[in-house]
Amino acid sequence: MRQAMRWYGSQIILANETDYGIHFSIFTSNLQAALSTADELEAAIV
Repeated sequence: MRQAMRWYGSQIILANETDYGIHFSIFTSNLQAALSTADELEAAIV
């Protein structure tokens, strides 16, 4: 399993490659920013 971690400003995005695809975990103190980032990531994957 591969794993990647990136900093985006105050956010940490953790990507885990699993048997079911890539799972993103987003850690941030700003929930709204995390949700919009998740939407952008999902759109980029599709």
